[in-house]
Amino acid sequence: EVIYRSEVPTVYQVSGRQTRPSYLYLCRKIQGVKMNNSSIGKRYFENFDSLRFISFLSIFFFHTFFSDGFPDNISYSFLHKVFKNGDLGVNFFFTLSGFLITYHLVIEEKQNGMFSLKKFYIRRVLRIWPLYYVTFLFGYYLFHYLIKLVMGGLPETANPWLYVFFLGNFNSIINGDPTSSTLSVLWSIAIEEQFYLVWPLLLLLVKKHRPILFLLITITSLFFRAYHLDNHNVLFYHTLSVMSDLSIGGWLAYFVVTKNLFEIENDKKYRYLSIIAYPTLFILIFFRQEIFSIPTLLLFERLIFSLFFAYILFEQACLKNPLIGARRFSLGNNWGKYTYALYCLHIPAMVFTEGAALALGIEKAGYWIVVGKPLSTLLLSMLMSLGSYYAIERPFLRLKPEI
Repeated sequence: EVIYRSEVPTVYQVSGRQTRPSYLYLCRKIQGVKMNNSSIGKRYFENFDSLRFISFLSIFFFHTFFSDGFPDNISYSFLHKVFKNGDLGVNFFFTLSGFLITYHLVIEEKQNGMFSLKKFYIRRVLRIWPLYYVTFLFGYYLFHYLIKLVMGGLPETANPWLYVFFLGNFNSIINGDPTSSTLSVLWSIAIEEQFYLVWPLLLLLVKKHRPILFLLITITSLFFRAYHLDNHNVLFYHTLSVMSDLSIGGWLAYFVVTKNLFEIENDKKYRYLSIIAYPTLFILIFFRQEIFSIPTLLLFERLIFSLFFAYILFEQACLKNPLIGARRFSLGNNWGKYTYALYCLHIPAMVFTEGAALALGIEKAGYWIVVGKPLSTLLLSMLMSLGSYYAIERPFLRLKPEI
C-alpha cells in the first residue's frame, strides 16, 4: 500500500461523479498489472452533449418545416429545402448509441473481468421506460382527446400493443405512420430497445472475434437492404435495415478502448482528414436526394453516413484538439443531457402550439409558419423537457446501479 500510494489517485471522475479506485484496481496495482485510465472508469465525453443537441435540432427543424404545402412562401420553401434531410439526426443518434453502449460494456468488462447483464438491463429500463411510456400515453390517449375537442376526432391506425412492447417501428411498416404524430417519433426508441436487448448477449457470446461480429452485422444489414431496396418503409424503419448504424458505432467503441485511443495529439493526418470529412459530409447531406437516387448508392446510404458520423465521434472523443470543438457550443453543452426528453416531447409541444395557432386563426400566416411556430415550439419543448427531466427521469436515474 505504501509503495503504490503515490501512483493511485485519490478519486476518479466517473460519469460526472467522483469515485475512489475500486478494490480490484488496487489489487492489480499491487500485483504489478499495468492498467490505464480507460480501464479504471468511464470517461465522460463532454463534446457529445453538443452533438446530441445539434442532432436534436436537425430533427426538430425537419419536423417543423416538414410540409411542402406553402409554395407561395419563399422563406418557408427555403427552410424546407435546408432541413429536408434533418431526419439524419436519427442516424447519428443510432451511431452514437452503438458507441456509448458498447463503450460502457467493454469498459466494465475490462474493469471487472465481465459486465453485468442484470445491471445493464436495469440501467436501460430506468433510463428509457418512464418517459417512453408517458409519451406513449400522451400520444395514444391525450392526443386524440385534444383532437376530438377541436376537430371531432380521428381514427388511430397504430396498434397500441406494438408500442407497449417496443415494436413501434414494425407498426410503421405494417400500418403506416400513426395518426398521432406523437407516436411517430417512438419508432427509433423501439429499435434502440431491441438493440439493448440483444447487443450485450452477442458481446458475451463473442469475446475473441468481436470485430468479425461487427462486420457480420453490417453485411447482414446490407443484404437485407438490398433485398428490400424498393420498399421505403422497410428501408427506413426495419431493425435489420438500420442496424449497421449501431454496429459501426459499436465497432468504433471497441476499437477505441482496445487500442486506448484517447488524448491523441493532432498531427497533420487527422487535421487534413477532418478538413476533408466535414465538407464532404455537408455535401452528402445537402444533396442527399440527388446523390442517393441511384439504387446502388441507396443501398449503401446508411453505411456511408454512419462511417462519417463515426469519424466525427472519434474526432470529438479521442483528439485533444478536434477541428471543430463541439464543447464550444455552450447552448448544446447545457442542453445535451435533456435531448431524450426533447426528442420525445417536441411533437407534443408542436401539438399544443399548432392547436393554439388554429384557435387564433393564424395557422397559415407567414410570420407564424416561418418564425412563430418554430420559436414557440422549441421554447415549449425545452420547458417540457426540463419538467420531464426533474419530475419523471431524474427520480429513476438516481436508482441506476453503478458498474
